[in-house]
Amino acid sequence: MSRIADVTKRTVPLSRSLWKSGGMTMVMVPVTIDELKTLLDGRLDGALRGVAADDDLADEFGVEPGEEAEAAALQLADVLGLTLGKAVAAGGVVRRQVLVADVPSAHTKQMSGSVAAVESPIGVAQVVSFFTGECDAAVAVEARGLDVDEAWELPAVRAMLAEQPLQWHDISELSVVAG
Repeated sequence: MSRIADVTKRTVPLSRSLWKSGGMTMVMVPVTIDELKTLLDGRLDGALRGVAADDDLADEFGVEPGEEAEAAALQLADVLGLTLGKAVAAGGVVRRQVLVADVPSAHTKQMSGSVAAVESPIGVAQVVSFFTGECDAAVAVEARGLDVDEAWELPAVRAMLAEQPLQWHDISELSVVAG
């Protein structure tokens, strides 16, 4: 695999670590601001895509399950959001958002590579935390429509991950960010 394991060395504070516990899988799901608003009004339905912090991802990156796998999943979900067009430009800047949710393991289905489909709605009670960030609109435009692995290799995406990391938010901040 062409991904480098050193991106997982930057640990991220998750409000609680429920990585694959009690039949649940922690999934990082890129979302739009409109999807955050929808979540506040009830739940997210539809074709949600994310990255599961599971054994397969830990093996793929050569890291330990838990925080290192969660960090890898978060960065991949950030890139996935760019490829899916979830990051929307406001001027020359793009806002990026990733939810960290506990999803029943039976409701996640592996798609291609590290991308998983979430086959059940996500409610606020399932959201552990969320992350936000910004990047130049040109980065989002360059990555949009590519496969996650292709986008991962773009120098602009690598620079974004290194220089503009996502910032952690407690779920209590969701209404402020969704504004």
